[in-house]
Amino acid sequence: MRFRAIFSGAAEIGVIALSLAASDTMKKTGRYWLIPPSMHPPLEQAAVLVKGSSSAARMFHEWLRRPEAVAVLKRYGLQ
Repeated sequence: MRFRAIFSGAAEIGVIALSLAASDTMKKTGRYWLIPPSMHPPLEQAAVLVKGSSSAARMFHEWLRRPEAVAVLKRYGLQ
């Protein structure tokens, strides 16, 4: 894990993705503070389905667009 120092307590502070900060591991080992949007440019995220993708990849891509998937992504800061 790239953030081992943060989760182990070896680092006192770190900047990580909200999806990691909202994880059960982080909830057990520390706390997080959201960096205000006014302090950074927007961080845009996307899902990409490449040409020739498998049927499983296509199904997953479709699932990502469903309301229940959107709710999960929002809960973990991936909006």
